[in-house]
Parts: sequence; C-alpha cells; structure tokens
Amino acid sequence: CSNNRKSRRNTIDKIKGLNQEIEHKALLLHEAQSNNDDEELQALKASLDIIQKELQKYKKSDTLTAFFDSDIYKLFKNIGYKGNNKITSEEWETMYRLFNSTFSSYTDFIHSGKSMTEDQIKVCMLIRMGFGESEMASILDVDLKRISRIKMQINQKFFGVYNAKDLVENLNKVF
Repeated sequence: CSNNRKSRRNTIDKIKGLNQEIEHKALLLHEAQSNNDDEELQALKASLDIIQKELQKYKKSDTLTAFFDSDIYKLFKNIGYKGNNKITSEEWETMYRLFNSTFSSYTDFIHSGKSMTEDQIKVCMLIRMGFGESEMASILDVDLKRISRIKMQINQKFFGVYNAKDLVENLNKVF
C-alpha cells in the first residue's frame, strides 16, 4: 500500500513537472513567434510535442492506477477469485461507468456497430481488466463452457474467427 502511494505521488510530481515545462516552453514559443525566429519556433514546437506526449502517458498511467486501485475493481477481483458472492446490477453499473471513463477507446471499439449482448460486453470488459476464464465464470455466475461460447461469439463478430482461444490475443493486437 505504501509503495502504491509512493508510486502515485511520483507520478503526480512528474505530471506537475511536465505541466510546468509545457508552460515554460509555451512562453518561449510565444517569444520566438514575436521575434519571427522560425528555426527556434520549429525546435520549440517539436520539444513541446514530445513533452505533451510524455504527459499523456503519465496521465494514462495515473488513470489506470486509480482504476485498478478502485473498490469496485477490488470487489470484482475478490469475487473472481473466491466466487462466493454475486455482483449486483448496481455494482455492474458502477463498473460500467468507471470502465467507460478509463477505457473509452476500448468501449468505443466494442460498441462499434456490432450487435453485442450484455454478457458479450461484460466478457470484453473482463478480458480488458485481465480476468481469466474461471474468474469470468465466477463473476458472471456461469460455467466455463458458457464463457468459452461467449468468447467464440465475440471473436466471430470482430475478427471473423470462430474460436475462443484467440480472442484475448486478437483484442490485444487492437489495444
């Protein structure tokens, strides 16, 4: 827990430092524009682009850390391992909201004009969260054969492959 806080603190500090660096480069950029210094302008734009990409990487990392540290994810993980409870519709709604805000491009992909059942959407989400088949079966309160059938259906819809085993690999290629 202490290491997670330290890591998160380091990430926040890095984000703050990158924001300060962006502000400084923006001032230099304005100055170069005022002086009509095209060479300096191009160098600053390139530098600013690199810093902004690095900032996005850290922000994404911080978002993922927050997702995997969330109580709702921990509840899903606990049920996936122990299988002693059932996830309520309210808990699924909470997970949908958090998942959609964290993995928006993935969510867009699984809703991209394909007719998906609720179970297929849930399996796609659970795959993205790193759950294995037995954990998915516990979370969805179904047997392993049902998980395999759902994965096969998803793989058929998105990748034209009629098997379950390649789905995770196929999704990982996209994301």
